[in-house]
Amino acid sequence: MNVALEFFTYFGGLDIQIDTSKDLYSNIVKLILDDYHKWHQEIIDITLGDSVYHSILTGVALGDGRISSSLKRAKVSSETGKNALDYLEHSGIIEIEKNPDKDGVDKIHFSKPFYRFWFAFVSPIYQGIIEMDYEEFSDRLQSREAEFSDYIFTQLSQSFLQETLEDKITDIGGYWNNSVDIDIYAKTASGKTIVGACKNSLNKIKKSVLSKLKEDTKELSPDYYVVFARGAYSKELKSLKSDELKLFTLKSFKTIL
Repeated sequence: MNVALEFFTYFGGLDIQIDTSKDLYSNIVKLILDDYHKWHQEIIDITLGDSVYHSILTGVALGDGRISSSLKRAKVSSETGKNALDYLEHSGIIEIEKNPDKDGVDKIHFSKPFYRFWFAFVSPIYQGIIEMDYEEFSDRLQSREAEFSDYIFTQLSQSFLQETLEDKITDIGGYWNNSVDIDIYAKTASGKTIVGACKNSLNKIKKSVLSKLKEDTKELSPDYYVVFARGAYSKELKSLKSDELKLFTLKSFKTIL
């Protein structure tokens, strides 16, 4: 499952054969970088090669996804950015997540993990890649790899809940404002509220994660808490499992990956 998650983070959304007996980097080089012109044309068919669109998409891929910070990173005005986002959302390359906190800004998500990978690691340094010089790409990947996979882990956690709970999810995403940033905030068909934390770490997750989640979400009055961990849980935290607290590991994703 660790291998599946690793490859999905970069290739998710593509209909291609991947040799998982080889490492991630070798697959990226063979299937993406060496075939750059093919993938570049597919992206251009969506973005029309517009430099403003590309700047915004790179800003989204390298940032926290908030509209305000993405446009700032791209050095684009609010008006220009709004028009660009309208087109990009209509094209299907991105989706806009409305902030449950009405005073907060909305977030931008890529519709496929591959698009996020492209605009984070490939598009900004395309000149070297065209010349088949992958040193800068390799350095860039190594420096951001762990951080980059956190986002996909959270997205998969949300998808898992949406597809597996008996009390069907009617709305799911995150919850954020200037004080907190909650990984999972969901409403169910029966009117229950679920909040959750996602920890893409192989270290044991301790009770402190639950304590912080409860503190950050006390004003939301949640009915249930969920925690997703790539690794394991401490004995203390596992002892707290109940109908109101569910703990999931990477194995849980088997049904959706």
